[in-house]
Amino acid sequence: MVNPDRKDWSLKLDDALWAYRTAYETPIGMSPYRLIFGKPSHLPVEVEHRAYWAVKSFNLQMSEAGIHRKLQLQELEEIRNGAYENASIYKSRWMGPYEVVRVFPYGAIEIKCLKSGKVLKVNGQSLSTIMRKLK
Repeated sequence: MVNPDRKDWSLKLDDALWAYRTAYETPIGMSPYRLIFGKPSHLPVEVEHRAYWAVKSFNLQMSEAGIHRKLQLQELEEIRNGAYENASIYKSRWMGPYEVVRVFPYGAIEIKCLKSGKVLKVNGQSLSTIMRKLK
C-alpha cells in the first residue's frame, strides 16, 4: 500500500488502524470496535442511512429514545461480558505441561496437553514467544 521508499506510510495509518480495529479477533470473539461500541462497524454511507432511519422511526420522541438507549447499554454490557468469557476460555487453553507431537512445515507445531490429552495445532512463532516470556 505504501511506495517503495516508504515515505508515505503516515498517510495510510488511519486506514490501517481502521482495518485493525474492525477485524474479528479470535481471543475475544469479536472486533475491538464492537467491544467498545456494542455494535459492528459500518461505512459512513451506512451510518448516514441509519441516522435518517432512526430519526424517521422515533420521530424525535425523547422518552422512547431514552428507553431504547438504556436497552442498548444493557446489551453492550452483555457483549463485554461475553468477550471476557471468550478471552478467559482462550487463555485457559495454555495450562500445561505440553509435549511437542509433530512439527509441520512453515512453522506450525502440534502439541499435546499431558493433563487432558487434548491435541492443539499452534503457530510455532507464537509458541517460541511464549516460551521466551516464561524463562
